[in-house]
Amino acid sequence: MNGTTLNFDRVTRTAPLGMRFADAVTASPVGGGLKVELFSLVNPYQRCFAAPNRSGVYVVHDLPGSSDSGRGAGDDDFWTGPLERQDYRVEISDPAGRFQPFSLRARVPVQGLFMPDCMQASPPDELVRHIPLFSAPTRPVPGVVGVIRAEIRTWAEHQPASWLLLAISYRGQILGRGIADRDGRIAVIFPYPEPPPRRRTSPLESTGQPSWDMEIDAYHSPDLFDLESADLCEVLHQPRAQLLDDGSPVLEIDTVTLTMGRELVLRSESSSFVLVRPA
Repeated sequence: MNGTTLNFDRVTRTAPLGMRFADAVTASPVGGGLKVELFSLVNPYQRCFAAPNRSGVYVVHDLPGSSDSGRGAGDDDFWTGPLERQDYRVEISDPAGRFQPFSLRARVPVQGLFMPDCMQASPPDELVRHIPLFSAPTRPVPGVVGVIRAEIRTWAEHQPASWLLLAISYRGQILGRGIADRDGRIAVIFPYPEPPPRRRTSPLESTGQPSWDMEIDAYHSPDLFDLESADLCEVLHQPRAQLLDDGSPVLEIDTVTLTMGRELVLRSESSSFVLVRPA
C-alpha cells in the first residue's frame, strides 16, 4: 500500500484593530460587557463588532468593506508592505449603564493597540495604551469615593448641556473628570485626596468628617448638542466655559466644598440645575 502525503497551506490571520479600555475612576481594565461596533465611513451599512479576547483586548478580524486587512503574519514585512487602510467609526456603549457612550475614528488596519491621535502621549508610552471610560450618571458608586453630580443647561436657551466635560481638582491636581450625558446629567466620580491635617481641638469639640475645597473647570461646545453619542476627541477638547448659579446675583461656580461620605449635588439658588456659558 502506497503512502499518501498531504500538504496543507498555513493561513495566518492578524487582527487589523485591537483596543483596550480602562475605567477612568479606578484605572482598572474593562475587558468585557461593552458593545463595540465599527462601520465604514465609505458605506455606513457595512458594520461589524469587536469582541474581547482572553487578554481583555477588543479585537476585530473581519472588517466590513475590506477582505484582505486581516490576512497576513503581522510581522514587519506585513506592516511595512502596501496595506490598504480605510477610515472607520467606532461606537462604544455599555449595556449595563456604567459608562457613557462615545465614538472614535480609526484608520485601519492599526499596528499594535489603537489609540486615537488626541490621546497619544509624546513621546508614545507603550505601557499606557488604554482608552478611558467615563462614568454614566446611572453608574453605581464603586466603593468609598468622592462624587459630584449636576444637571447642567445652557445659559441662553436652557437646553441640556450635552457631553459637557467637568474636571475636578484639588490644589491644582486633577482628581477626576466626567462627561455629561445627552440630557446634561453628569456624575464625576474620583478617589478622595489625602485628608487635610486636623487642627487641634478640645476633647469636647467634634472635628467631623474631612472636607476639601475642590476646584471645578468646565468645558463645553454647543456643537455637540443632542448627539446620540459624541466623538471622544471632540469631547475632551471642548473650549473652556463658565459654570453658573443663576440666582441673584449670578455667580460663577469654580470651587465647592466636598465632605467625605457625602455626595455633592450642584444646584442653583432658584432651581435644581446649574447653567453653562462660553468663557
